[in-house]
Amino acid sequence: NEVFGNTIELQTRHTNDFAILANGAKIYGNTINCGNGDNSCRGIAIGGNDTIVYNNNVNVQELPRNQEYNVCEMAGAYGMQMEYDTHRLDVYNNTVTAYAGDCEAYAFRANPYSSGTTNSTNNAVHDNTFVAIKNGTARAATITAMAMKTATRMRAATMIPGVAGVRMRTSAR
Repeated sequence: NEVFGNTIELQTRHTNDFAILANGAKIYGNTINCGNGDNSCRGIAIGGNDTIVYNNNVNVQELPRNQEYNVCEMAGAYGMQMEYDTHRLDVYNNTVTAYAGDCEAYAFRANPYSSGTTNSTNNAVHDNTFVAIKNGTARAATITAMAMKTATRMRAATMIPGVAGVRMRTSAR
């Protein structure tokens, strides 16, 4: 399966409002324009086995109009989110910008290990540009990662500082 060459603009009001769900697919050459005006969504949810995500341009924000929470979606916008129990993932040469206004925003999020699943293995996130811009009261960070039981390598990523940097969280198991 492949998703390529698309321009996506959404004005969502729903929880987990990803523009693209990638589960074992090749995702490339897409533009997600959800980072300005009334446009809002999360970018690319990445999971499964042998998923490849490259050459995408992703701009995201969430607005405080989520129908489930009646405000911002929990934890705000994610440009890309890597799911747990992911194997042989390759993410490279993407430009991801997350805008935090009233709602939080993170350019890249790695989900934690989940009880009852296998550990993620052989994943690589490399040669990407992750940008987080805080233009309001909410938190922004280029990368947020929970404590993970995983084999994920991140290298040679360009993280644009100035407004937000890397945010690492740990959680009890």
